[in-house]
Amino acid sequence: PVLLALADEHGADWKSGFENAVRDRYFAAHQTSDYNRNKLANNTKLSMRAYGLIGEKDATLTGIGRVLHGLRDDEAALHEAFARHILKNCQGMNFVQCLLDMQAAGDKIDLTTIRRALADRGIVVPRGGKHMSTLRLWLEKAGVFVSGYRVDRSRLDAILDFGVEEFEKLAVLSPQQPFLIAATDRLASDVITPLVEQLERQTQTDLRPLLSKSLKDIRAELESGSRHTRGLALEALAFKLMRFIDLSYVGTRLRGTATGGAEVDLIFESARLIFSRWQIQCKHTARVALDDVAKEVGLTHLLKSNAVVMVSTGRISEDARRYGNRVMADSNLCIVMIDRSDLELIEARAAAIVDVFGREAGHAMDLKRLDL
Repeated sequence: PVLLALADEHGADWKSGFENAVRDRYFAAHQTSDYNRNKLANNTKLSMRAYGLIGEKDATLTGIGRVLHGLRDDEAALHEAFARHILKNCQGMNFVQCLLDMQAAGDKIDLTTIRRALADRGIVVPRGGKHMSTLRLWLEKAGVFVSGYRVDRSRLDAILDFGVEEFEKLAVLSPQQPFLIAATDRLASDVITPLVEQLERQTQTDLRPLLSKSLKDIRAELESGSRHTRGLALEALAFKLMRFIDLSYVGTRLRGTATGGAEVDLIFESARLIFSRWQIQCKHTARVALDDVAKEVGLTHLLKSNAVVMVSTGRISEDARRYGNRVMADSNLCIVMIDRSDLELIEARAAAIVDVFGREAGHAMDLKRLDL
């Protein structure tokens, strides 16, 4: 409320008026230089601007800023109105839904894993930033979060006036379809439109529901009678496996929905210690043949990849394995082979993926051993 009052009083004079007032009110006693005190005041202004509370050219209150300022004497109503604004207009609902998906899938939740999960949805959060923590704390004041990252869904529904289930339905519709939902003009303009604009920032929204499932459930979806469902499940399988080993999703070269769930090609990267690019081919067929591996090896020159991961829900032929061995022995490329038995181990214990990749790394090391 105090910041809103300062903006209301000094907003037109953002430099000598608003920033100086913020500095004197909050940072005058800080044991630091005048430069740093002024910087803290400027950061406060930028944060208010990022939340849409003040204008882009000065510190004048925006429409939502004036609404919140009008609620300054009712703290509960103020926090609820601000939370509603964050959820609808500041990527808040995407953030909350991402956490709900991670919890449903049994994923570890911390700032690092949340940032990566958001990146998988096409939402980039800078490394080392406080954006997610600050957003969560504001929503916590309105009761959306309780006890860390646990979401109070009933409180969320009450604030948003639009349930989580409805948001999930919107998430899997095409860009044109949300407006097929019967809604009043107010609901469409005040709620649905802002949420759809958030969803448009996500990538492959039809895949998102599967990412909230366990590996066991995803593998079960591979046996669906629907070609479309099998295709999405195969993509989700590749996503899950690569996220287990902390790789960053880059793009999909061939979608599972285009092959009826027979195969999918994705690209991941990592910048840990050194940069590496990974081609992932995931096949839901009885057998991976030599030609399948050869095609991926050929693409490494175009994609500048360092590693190829062949994942099969069936088996990998001996010819394919021998070909992979020859390629690894004669080049700097690494080829990882994961078959049905490996998937069963990982399904039973997610950490087993480390053992599987360790086995494959040791095999590549043996093939590439130098005779010095």
